[in-house]
Amino acid sequence: MNAVGNDILNPAVTKAAADVIDAKGVTALIQDAAQDDEQNTSIFLPPCHEDADRPEHVYKFDDILSPAEYEALQGPAAAFINITPEEIAKKTEEKSHCSFVLEELKFLPADEKSRDRKARCLWFLDILIKFSFLKIIKKKHPMGPECPHIISRKLMKNFTDLQQWRVQNLICVAED
Repeated sequence: MNAVGNDILNPAVTKAAADVIDAKGVTALIQDAAQDDEQNTSIFLPPCHEDADRPEHVYKFDDILSPAEYEALQGPAAAFINITPEEIAKKTEEKSHCSFVLEELKFLPADEKSRDRKARCLWFLDILIKFSFLKIIKKKHPMGPECPHIISRKLMKNFTDLQQWRVQNLICVAED
């Protein structure tokens, strides 16, 4: 009894759409749609360059990691640069890093510059995945002291409700 036939629904939808177009006008509707698209753009996701000529240019690297953040990754990623197969096997047993990162470490480029870049990116990806698994963030350094402050701040700013975290931290300090 609740079913509505197409012969009733289609004319009703068509009439409603025509009424909206008549009332607002096509230009206003297009402007509304463009404004909705702007509002749906995330302030945390990097801008998408849809007109890019190559896949690696769709998202620009500097929009994901700033030069300062990239530079800060040099220290922590150094352990990945000259990692041996034995160390990878040990880290796999310990499950100290995500499996994708461990697998990619096996195939680091021979070229020093490319190897360094990939090591930094893998370290950042690994810390981002670890951060995503945290249920409660209580420490000043949520990812440990080996995580550069600029990276910790980026994670906290972009992937948490920072105000709620500050309140939670104040409560924890007051309890101690």
